[in-house]
Amino acid sequence: MFIGVDDDTNITGINEGCQRDYNCDPGEGVRLYQNAVKKRLQESLVKNQCFDVYLIDDDEKYVLVVEVHKANGINYLLKKNEAYIRRGASSPRMTPAEIQAFPKETDVLGRML
Repeated sequence: MFIGVDDDTNITGINEGCQRDYNCDPGEGVRLYQNAVKKRLQESLVKNQCFDVYLIDDDEKYVLVVEVHKANGINYLLKKNEAYIRRGASSPRMTPAEIQAFPKETDVLGRML
């Protein structure tokens, strides 16, 4: 996921919003925002090590990148106890039947947990 890029793939940057929201210089603001996004994801997901959050600097316009890695088993939101599945451009909530049919979690040797 790219934050700071519009629908036409133009880099808009997150600088101004971060500077305004954190009331500091843009460089510090984007780093504070990066840390806040990472913390929120870590606190919200059961499997909270399945992503990387980093910044790309394009001529002093910063883009925040959230790179998601495949998790073993179902990853879900802690507070809502809900799981979502990617279908094309949307991510609907998984039904109980989809959750039951989802491949079970395995250890590094492929054994069921």
